[in-house]
Amino acid sequence: MEKEKAFVNQKFDANIIVELQGGLGNQLFQYAFYKSLKNKYPSAKIKMDISYYHTFKCHYGLELPQIFNINLDLILMNKYIRKENSVCVNPKFLDLFNGTNNTHVSQKQSFSFYPVCFYLDMSKNYYFSGYWQNEQYFYDIKDMLLVFKGCIALDYK
Repeated sequence: MEKEKAFVNQKFDANIIVELQGGLGNQLFQYAFYKSLKNKYPSAKIKMDISYYHTFKCHYGLELPQIFNINLDLILMNKYIRKENSVCVNPKFLDLFNGTNNTHVSQKQSFSFYPVCFYLDMSKNYYFSGYWQNEQYFYDIKDMLLVFKGCIALDYK
């Protein structure tokens, strides 16, 4: 098991991962949180997990990169697995975050702010899941977020 954990961490080559989930509005908040973490921890390897979109078919899927022409460091963590009529968290995924160097931070209450997100121990690995819909997560970089390079493609078929 230890060998598998080390291999997975090496393969993904990230020490902070932010889960992308939901529709475009949620993706925008998660992107703002991701950019804020990148700003706060410039030497960290930060990626966005898109495993949600490989399991659930909702809204229009992952829209952020296409609509706003944004380049993201994406990763597929295979967080979810399907079992007959339900979906649950993959036990192998949980194994990654039960070690002493791994922390799973889940935003339990909508619109809440967890200041601990900006006081991370960089010797650990973090996985963030939530919607991060609170201005305090990205207030310091709001000017950076208001500028999108490229055109906005609104061609839905």
